[in-house]
Amino acid sequence: NKEMKYLTSLALILSLISCKMTEFPDKIQSTLTKQHFRLKGTKLFVRNIEGFSYIPDINTFKMSDSVYIQCLYTHGDFQHEYDNQKFDFFHNYNYKIISNKTFTINGLNGVYYKLIEGKSYWLYFIFGDSDIENRIVATFPINKNYDSKIYEFVRSIYYQPNYKLDELENAKFHIDLLNSNFEFSCFSTNSYVYMQQPKNLNTRANNICIS
Repeated sequence: NKEMKYLTSLALILSLISCKMTEFPDKIQSTLTKQHFRLKGTKLFVRNIEGFSYIPDINTFKMSDSVYIQCLYTHGDFQHEYDNQKFDFFHNYNYKIISNKTFTINGLNGVYYKLIEGKSYWLYFIFGDSDIENRIVATFPINKNYDSKIYEFVRSIYYQPNYKLDELENAKFHIDLLNSNFEFSCFSTNSYVYMQQPKNLNTRANNICIS
């Protein structure tokens, strides 16, 4: 009857809307609010996620050993990687790609990958520009469903490329460079790199990396 057809159509529409709401979006427009705080050593501003505890030394939001979100910030030409669509998944080795898509966040290009390895799902959200790569890595057991909660966290992230950053603000050491000609070069994934430029430009520079 007509009423049954109407209810069936309504249920289908609601199902499609619900499915769409739980998908990771193609385009994100986030704004900086009073609830945001900056992750030290980065230009990333995030908000706390309910049920997770923030560990500042490793920029990680953790619920348990098997459920966490890590925020990584490294120097690198993400745009070049994006153009070539070639990405490494440093946390995983024997994985299978479940799904992936491209997206934009405040005008910046990004990619999303969902992997499965063993008994865990791994979600990668990678975005940035020609100078910086922002990488959000989340994991949880395959018998749990944290996708929508993690999507909500990523949708609220705000990257401020013109923020004046002190890349040594997290360092718990001091180096006297004396007359070594070494200079601080960059901060990358909890590693501090110092570089000594060679006199011969055809020679590789000397590096000291403190992790």
